[in-house]
Amino acid sequence: MLPLAGSLPTDLVALEHLEEDWESTQGLTRALRDVVPGGLDAVLDFIPHGSAGWQAMAALATSGTLVRMSANSSPPPFPVMAMMVNCWRFIGTRGSTRADVHQVLDLLATGALNAGELITHRFPLTEIDQAIAAIQDRREPIWMAVVTP
Repeated sequence: MLPLAGSLPTDLVALEHLEEDWESTQGLTRALRDVVPGGLDAVLDFIPHGSAGWQAMAALATSGTLVRMSANSSPPPFPVMAMMVNCWRFIGTRGSTRADVHQVLDLLATGALNAGELITHRFPLTEIDQAIAAIQDRREPIWMAVVTP
């Protein structure tokens, strides 16, 4: 269970723990199906490049949703028809709506969400290059980073 997920059941699969050829053999899809045999309900994809997001989508249950939070430009390895047959939803986002902002502000105001829990990395301004690299390569889990001048 991840603290930010509240009571929702969650699990993690670390890419570095998969076999070396996982990208070409659909290893992430298999690993996710091992964790949730019936398929995932949702995936939040923060991965900036490569096939991991699409492999996670292939592990979705019928009517599951993939939310792409990154600017990953890799094309899907399966036809759109596969998404239609499985009733998968793909949501790409680079921002939020006004309603999203109000909902988050309400969660913060009621204490249901603690913004401090979202900040996983802090950098002084002198380490701006390391901060940018950490945000872009996502080699370790990172929700938000703060750079302090």
